[in-house]
Amino acid sequence: MTSTIAPAIEFASVSKSFGETAVLSDITLSISVGERTVICGPSGAGKSTLIRCINGLEQHQRGVIRVDGERLTRAAPSLRHIRAQVGMVFQGFNLFPHMTVLENCTVAPRTALGLTRQEAEGRAQALLRRVDLPGLGGRYPSQLSGGQQQRVAIARALCMQPRILLLDEPTSALDPEMVQEVLDTIVGLTDLGMTMVCVTHEMSFARRLATRVVFMDEGRIVETGPPTELFDTPQSVRLQRFLGSLQALP
Repeated sequence: MTSTIAPAIEFASVSKSFGETAVLSDITLSISVGERTVICGPSGAGKSTLIRCINGLEQHQRGVIRVDGERLTRAAPSLRHIRAQVGMVFQGFNLFPHMTVLENCTVAPRTALGLTRQEAEGRAQALLRRVDLPGLGGRYPSQLSGGQQQRVAIARALCMQPRILLLDEPTSALDPEMVQEVLDTIVGLTDLGMTMVCVTHEMSFARRLATRVVFMDEGRIVETGPPTELFDTPQSVRLQRFLGSLQALP
């Protein structure tokens, strides 16, 4: 029996350029509801641009993007509706420095979802416990480590109860000793059943998190498949070279 459930995210012949530079070239990709997709590849492959197109932070010039069955357009109502379903965790945390941790987590649910202060704070406190930051709601971002700030950013995104969570190199701004705590937090979210799309250069993390890995190079999808298949038996020469370069690193 054919499923009638629309893909969570669908790219159909999507292309984007910055000036004369092609960043995405004819991307066709379907991500199912609940799928955890990791996008990897060398610098400049178009990975971050790809996920930033999902919620309209970058605008594609050609092709069609659908989120939960709705076509993404530049019209404000479409963007607002889609962004309400899509949470985003950035490389640089992007916390409001003048707000406490609790205020960072509650401002959007209160203003965008209409939650009362009590409702928003209850949700935020539960999620701060979920990311192993209980009791830190009264602190400011400057009083936290980088790893703690990124976990607050994850909790903040989850406070909106998104159907889709995008993570753009969530550990790239962290000191090495803080990376593992953030990666463990993200893996710990898999039981929520959310659709997740994560750009990362951490291949061991990709194996733990992903149900599917997408390898990109020069703005194109080169190879895609389950992590064990992609990493253990890569089919393309380009992916073989990429994985070989990672193994050669000290």
